[in-house]
Amino acid sequence: MARKKAETQTEAKEKTRYRVKNWREYNQALVNRGSLTVWISDDISTTWAAEYRHRGRGHQPVYSDQAIEFMLTLRGLFKFPLRQTTGFVRSLFTMLKLDLQVPDYSQVCRRQAGIKMKPINASKAMKKGVDLVMDSTGLKVYGDGEWMTRKHGPSKRRTWRKLHIGIDVNSGEIVYAELTSNNEDSGDSKEAVKAMRDLISSGVKIKSFRGDGAYDTHAVYNTARINGINVIVPPREHAVTLDEKYSNAERFKISWQRDDTIRAVREKTRAAWKKESDYHKRSLVEMTFFRYKTVFGERMAARNFPNQQAEVLLRSRLLNKLNQLGKPVSVPIKT
Repeated sequence: MARKKAETQTEAKEKTRYRVKNWREYNQALVNRGSLTVWISDDISTTWAAEYRHRGRGHQPVYSDQAIEFMLTLRGLFKFPLRQTTGFVRSLFTMLKLDLQVPDYSQVCRRQAGIKMKPINASKAMKKGVDLVMDSTGLKVYGDGEWMTRKHGPSKRRTWRKLHIGIDVNSGEIVYAELTSNNEDSGDSKEAVKAMRDLISSGVKIKSFRGDGAYDTHAVYNTARINGINVIVPPREHAVTLDEKYSNAERFKISWQRDDTIRAVREKTRAAWKKESDYHKRSLVEMTFFRYKTVFGERMAARNFPNQQAEVLLRSRLLNKLNQLGKPVSVPIKT
């Protein structure tokens, strides 16, 4: 009897299998990722040198922000150290017969934190409104690998950074990326509030917000209520409504999205609520983390924090670019 019950549970939990139906287009997109013509603009010779600035103290810059960003782009794509990146670009310009000077690796490192990059949320589709999904993950700066940690335990020099990413459910593109240290108070809900405010101030309309239980805070719900955002976040284990916690809540007629979610979970089940509210679309941000670490690795190349922040923004933009080149279209396999 117990065996039959276990088999029934196994059948019920069996995941749906998918297949990619646009292999030809997706395969070509993967080929194009390695094409230098995708990453080298036609006007590179005219935008390489920095514009003349007003007279003042210090040497005038020789290279533009676009030149430094180009160097960092190739470094991120091909996982080169800065010295190898410099040699690669020099040989590339020689083959293309471009009479352009290449910045030294030390200058690229110094300029990295100060370059002005386009915002991540510059896509035209995002202006129509986004369904925001947020989560966070860790990126390693110093420390041993997984095998050494499992064998000998964690070392004292292990240093991590916390990467907060927000994506649009519809396009799959990253619309927000922020890096925080592992020493500061970098709560997920705090970054969610900052993300919503930054996106709204830049003209992006947020239709809904999804996140795991770490975002079940009053700060998130308050920001969403002010800006008319639908919050899809599971309440905590023993969550109570406002009228259960405060006797005067009903008298002031406070409308609170969290109360509606708590009642829905109580009336049905947590699993049923997740299915009806499309909460499981939150897993798309987990896929983004997988893509990020697959393409760029789980380690950070930069060593100081300002450069690491610039590195995260640049990598997020590159990931969006790879997404725009082509992505797989999957359909469930009929059994």
